Amino acid sequence: MSARPFSLPRAIHPLKRASAGHSPLGVVGVIGAGSSPFAGLLAQTGAALLAGNGVVVKPALRSAQAGERIAGVLSRAGFPEGVVRVLQGEPELAGALAHCREVAHVSFAGASHGAAEVAAACASRGATSSLEIAASEAMVVLADANLDGAVAGALWAAFAGAGQLHGSLQRVYVERELHDAFVDALAAAASSLRIGDPLESTTELGPLVSAERHALVEQTVVTACAVGAERRNPGGSQPQLPELPGAFCAPVVLSGSSAQLAPLQEFIPGPLVGVCAVEGPVEAVALENASTRAARGASIWSADRRHAARIARELRARVVWCNDHLVGPVLPRDAADGVAACVSPKLITWDPSGSRLPWRFPYDATSARAIRALVALHSSRPGDRERALRGGVPAIARVAGRALRGGRG
Repeated sequence: MSARPFSLPRAIHPLKRASAGHSPLGVVGVIGAGSSPFAGLLAQTGAALLAGNGVVVKPALRSAQAGERIAGVLSRAGFPEGVVRVLQGEPELAGALAHCREVAHVSFAGASHGAAEVAAACASRGATSSLEIAASEAMVVLADANLDGAVAGALWAAFAGAGQLHGSLQRVYVERELHDAFVDALAAAASSLRIGDPLESTTELGPLVSAERHALVEQTVVTACAVGAERRNPGGSQPQLPELPGAFCAPVVLSGSSAQLAPLQEFIPGPLVGVCAVEGPVEAVALENASTRAARGASIWSADRRHAARIARELRARVVWCNDHLVGPVLPRDAADGVAACVSPKLITWDPSGSRLPWRFPYDATSARAIRALVALHSSRPGDRERALRGGVPAIARVAGRALRGGRG
């Protein structure tokens, strides 16, 4: 990658020139997540390619076709044959990729247990890794928020992609004055979402990727309700769509205390959100920051911009939106961070051939006086600089002359 020149202290490096840039790592392994089979995988692969690396792509087992589609897109874009390779197989293949000595960096997206295994495998052989761990997000709604806007934001953030996207909204903290109206409006809006064939333009909620995910959502709802949470939009969790295959799941809105909604602290890939009443933003921040894992993203909904910004600074989240909530595989800084993770810093310096620097052998009295004078010139203690100028300038001049004569030689 392109380098930029930068200056060095001329008193110590009179002839040296330097430039700083980055160089590709070589081969980058990309392990994708099934919850974002195309967009997330393409972003990971694109970051590695932008950094100048070759890429080995391992899609999730249930989204194998996405890897082939990405290979086709890059081939049509003119990438040479072999720059991107796609590996298809069981999850064990991802572990083999992380252990491969020819892979300099692994970009992983998925569950926390898989991330831990990849990070350990890379660290054991001195390679680097970047991890996007599946995590749920949070929303704080203050009493002065626009109710319709906050409900619309929560509806989309919780149920886009049937709630399976990394970073889907699962926890909403609402000031008590607005809580009942917010929950009622959100439950009604969730019940009105159109469930059906994801290829139809009018469909708003498609199926989950597996029956296991549907069972996990159902079990989470049962667990929360058993300790006092209330389901605010009652109805069947399995919509009757006999003509369509797939694990369809009706959206679920729960309400209750933070303890009753504790099962929602972990990422549950499905259309499920819990709403908790709080006395104010201090309680909301304390509850969210005490969650088992810091949120990937969070949002504050308020008419007071400065107040919202103060709350945002207290939340343990990578990004905080005010009066908006974005859900997707890439956060605003993730693209740049992804490229930066796939390069290594490169510093290049140049000195004239034959130059003699004062700290090299052989030492003599002149070089010793010159070095002491240079150190004193950088001192902030009163009198040091004046003494160095009076007694050290001749020695510095002689040493500089040696370096210049050697550089010309």
